[in-house]
Amino acid sequence: MALKISTLIKQGKKDKLILKIDSLNDTIEASPLSRRQWGEVEDIESQAMGEVENIQTEIADKKGFRSKSKKDKKLEMAQELRMKMSISEQIVSSREAQTRAIYLSLSPHDSSLEEDQIQDLLNKEQFDEIYDKILDISGIVQDEEEANELGEDLKRFPKD
Repeated sequence: MALKISTLIKQGKKDKLILKIDSLNDTIEASPLSRRQWGEVEDIESQAMGEVENIQTEIADKKGFRSKSKKDKKLEMAQELRMKMSISEQIVSSREAQTRAIYLSLSPHDSSLEEDQIQDLLNKEQFDEIYDKILDISGIVQDEEEANELGEDLKRFPKD
């Protein structure tokens, strides 16, 4: 019998994994993040990416002179992107996104948990370890080195 999408959704909401958190010397109950939840986390993180300005510029020809004809100028137009970013805003946004990910994963199992409490109750090591474990159980690869390792593993996987 084929599974219905409604069954998968109900099953996903009930998914509960017990994660051992070494920095807490204890375990926590967590759920993998859904695609929609991860999208929400990414939206929060991307809010601080800054403003992008698109500028069209003329490119000098090989001899260093500007073209005279309109046709030549159209061919020699290039687009330049200029971006203004604030590192401090990116750090804050990233931390808010990570907090949201932790909250979305833990809140189905602890109704008393409030999102604002997460940063206050955990030290950096605990916060980072919980966040990393949630990414792992959700199948999300953030680290470039990990992504490369995953790619290598997939290349070695036997083909049918």
